[in-house]
Amino acid sequence: MTFGSPLGLRSILKGRLRPQPMRSPAHLKRWVNVADGDDFIVATLRLRTLFPDDDAVLERTRRVKNRNLDPHGATEYLSRWETVEPLADLL
Repeated sequence: MTFGSPLGLRSILKGRLRPQPMRSPAHLKRWVNVADGDDFIVATLRLRTLFPDDDAVLERTRRVKNRNLDPHGATEYLSRWETVEPLADLL
């Protein structure tokens, strides 16, 4: 699970992650990404464009609307059903 993920920030992460092209770890069976369009750390709402070979693992990004005062706050993401539901499924 990722929420507010900076994986799409080309200058910080994308060009530095190995292996290239980027792919999810082989042991992953499900990857859920949650993002707020106003979150300044989220460079893209479409992680699947960065990990094109992982369609079976990486689900479509679940979009949320956090409060504008703290759109990147973990407590904001954790208060959203889009984040809680996949965690509840796991537990």
